[in-house]
Amino acid sequence: MEGLLRRSILLSLCLILVGVQAGIQAQAPQNILSVSRSIDWSAAGVAGGIPTRTTICATLSPGATAAQIQSAVANCPANQVVFLNAGTYNLSTGIDFNGKSNVTLRGAGADRTKLVFSGATGCNFSVGAAICIRSGENNYGPNGGLHTANWTAGYTKGTNLITLSSTTSLAVGNLLFLDQTDDTSDGYPAAGDLYVCESCSKQGGNTFGRNGRSQVQIVTVTAINGLNVTISPGLYMPNWRAAKSPGAWWGNVTVKGSGVEDLSIDVTSQGSPGFMFFNAVNGWLKGVRSVENATPPSTFSHVRLLNAARITIRDSYFYGPLNQAVDNYGVTAELASDLLVENNIEIDNPGPWEQNGSDSGSVWAYNYHKGGWVNSVTQHEAGIGMVLYEGNSGTGFTGDTIHGTANFITQFRNHWYGGADGVTSNTIQWLASYHRFYNVIGNVLGNPSNNTYERSASSQTGSEIFSLGENNAGITGSAIPTDARVKATLYRWGNYDTVNGAVRFVAAEVPTGLANFAQALPDTQVLPASLYRLTKPPFFGSVPWPPVGPEVTGGDIAGYGGHAFKIPSRVCYESLSDDPAYSGTAIRLFNAATCYPNATSLRPPTNVRIIR
Repeated sequence: MEGLLRRSILLSLCLILVGVQAGIQAQAPQNILSVSRSIDWSAAGVAGGIPTRTTICATLSPGATAAQIQSAVANCPANQVVFLNAGTYNLSTGIDFNGKSNVTLRGAGADRTKLVFSGATGCNFSVGAAICIRSGENNYGPNGGLHTANWTAGYTKGTNLITLSSTTSLAVGNLLFLDQTDDTSDGYPAAGDLYVCESCSKQGGNTFGRNGRSQVQIVTVTAINGLNVTISPGLYMPNWRAAKSPGAWWGNVTVKGSGVEDLSIDVTSQGSPGFMFFNAVNGWLKGVRSVENATPPSTFSHVRLLNAARITIRDSYFYGPLNQAVDNYGVTAELASDLLVENNIEIDNPGPWEQNGSDSGSVWAYNYHKGGWVNSVTQHEAGIGMVLYEGNSGTGFTGDTIHGTANFITQFRNHWYGGADGVTSNTIQWLASYHRFYNVIGNVLGNPSNNTYERSASSQTGSEIFSLGENNAGITGSAIPTDARVKATLYRWGNYDTVNGAVRFVAAEVPTGLANFAQALPDTQVLPASLYRLTKPPFFGSVPWPPVGPEVTGGDIAGYGGHAFKIPSRVCYESLSDDPAYSGTAIRLFNAATCYPNATSLRPPTNVRIIR
């Protein structure tokens, strides 16, 4: 009897696992999105989800200095919390984790615990940051990396085993940076295909990688056997090859498993970036508010992600700066992989979600942007690839060629509505020269001011839904040609736009005839709910899921045929009251637990396999 019961339980478990695996495979059916143009995005962000830590190692109250908070972090045992009681902390310097792993800095809520900074911590850079989570050493691409090796074998997309010429000082659990030389001519494997370069751009680029090596994937070392190194995740791009002198670089230390939760920071008086992750893996921000209520004196970001992998930024609110300068940003990936930037609010920022360096395998999802004067997403550097944008609500999407190129970018179920502050119209999808093999599926695009569906290889006017392959003619720098291959490699399916006033399932907009990386004509108009989640996210609460798409009806945003609901981050923002500490501004009181009472850091299981 006991044996029969055991077999029954095992059979039930197997059936459950089969169902989970089937659900994973159903996220991105090949007939909707080819495997050659996509990856598995389900594991982006902190591996296993943000940990729930309950043991408090130290509690501090208003009056504590930055040095005291920093000391508490430095002395906190692994997997414990430094807790900041409610109140306002006036801090003359920043807080530096300086190599401290596995510690959480937590407040009592972003509307209750407020850190006001008049100074910053260096964070290995002169511009510094208010709170810096870093390894403590300057392992940095422009400096060549602390340790380097040739990458001699293992280049196939998806592989987890590579061979290096040296593994000196390489450690299991640390980050490894893989790169190769830029393309010197257009097209791999053939002319008009993948083109990764900074020299082909208007102004040059690759500020944060090794010189002339724009394409970078950051992986975690899971095993070392002589010169053979097992990595996680596997390789994303299909163009890694011996002819491009592939290489690797790494440091001695990676800061791991540290994050900041449930507090507010104000950097108005010191003007440097709010948060920075540098040589970090499995870190996070959750339930934070960051305020810049003035014109910063130099380049500004609320969050800088440099030499960072598997970082989660979620359930947070970023405001400002007031100055709409080009070099002010919200969350910026400067050299990153496998980020999860999810369910955040970005208000009055000119560059809300920006890649200023290579970014691979990341997910930017369900974020809300209002204000600013450019598109919500700007791909602004070389080496960006296999990135997913899902469910966002903002002004639009730009892939520029000011500093370089990008490939294999997927936009799925976003609402890009145009009409940024001070602009009566704007191009919703501006994909400049050499931005190839993009997938635009199930989105809702445009506003009444858009009167043209598409302009191809011509000057951007601001009235179109799509501007494809034009050359940034109005931007100073070296002249570059227009690029008809942007349109030829672009895949569009199931999008609603305000010019046509209808959902388009048009065979001519599916690049079936490409020699490389073709997309087969889908045999269905039914889209999966998500390309990275199995089930409705807990933070959605009562908001319908999916909130945007061709099959969505009864949406609560007027002018889109019922195909778009407000996403949770927008619902949250519109429910917030003004913060009396910032009288006369649009800065709101914010507490993630109030906005998203059902939210959890846990993620559904991914890549489950049955072993027989």
